[in-house]
Amino acid sequence: MIPAHSGPLEGDWVKGDGQFFDFNSDGTMTNEIYQDSSWTANGDLLTTVSTVQYLDENDYFASRIIVQVVTYTLSEDGNAMWWEWKSVSIDGVEQDVDVNTCSLLLKEKVAENNYEYSIDCLLYTSDAADEGLGVDL
Repeated sequence: MIPAHSGPLEGDWVKGDGQFFDFNSDGTMTNEIYQDSSWTANGDLLTTVSTVQYLDENDYFASRIIVQVVTYTLSEDGNAMWWEWKSVSIDGVEQDVDVNTCSLLLKEKVAENNYEYSIDCLLYTSDAADEGLGVDL
């Protein structure tokens, strides 16, 4: 059974590097990098599980499973979301994560491209500073 997802996370989001994320109500997530992904939220923890295909050294298709766990915080208006990475694993092997930074995502309705993001993110960076977050724009 697929768990019900919270409404505020659903929808299209953009990150400062131009990545778009689409969180669907059925638990699937897509973006330009991870086309085959799912997501779940539990409290303030967001977990994404992605299957990435690539060509191995023998030119055969292979896949890797990437699991990312972040703590997320939403702005009061629900148009900004901060991600602070807690863990990243690739095929079950934990990766080094810089836990002192976070990324800001904006709803696509607020920032449809990098230019709009660069302007609109300033509305939310002072909120992050108030929360003690080191925002990676």
